[in-house]
Amino acid sequence: MQKIVVCLVLSVLFVCGCTSLDSDKLSEFDQLTVIDMARYTITRQNKKFVTAEEAAHINKQMAEVKIRYSAPREGKMLISWPMKNKTVNFVYSGKFLTDSTMWRMGIVKHKYSKSKNKKNPFSKHKKVEAADFNDLRKNDKIAGYKR
Repeated sequence: MQKIVVCLVLSVLFVCGCTSLDSDKLSEFDQLTVIDMARYTITRQNKKFVTAEEAAHINKQMAEVKIRYSAPREGKMLISWPMKNKTVNFVYSGKFLTDSTMWRMGIVKHKYSKSKNKKNPFSKHKKVEAADFNDLRKNDKIAGYKR
């Protein structure tokens, strides 16, 4: 009797352990692995896109991560590091943590300019009048009927 109970307990533990490996979403460890691969790609292989100062910022700061799943452990992951004048984006898509995934890197440059004069955004638009809608109004004549 004890052998049957022990076998049942071991089989339940084995099944529970196997299902955790095939979870639908990435674990925290897997996400950090992908982020570290992106950091390495930016700071070591693409030195012409970021300066040494920006590379140090990327290695120290945690990235903003957005994940959209299309299947179990498959989809699109956006990894971005906002900086002073630009944002470095990495898009990791396909089956996660396999050789068939695709990388795409993008740099968005920002220019912040302050306006000297406060302007009303609606001041450029002219006021609407009834004459503007004359073409939408019905005419007195109706086609096909005689009066």
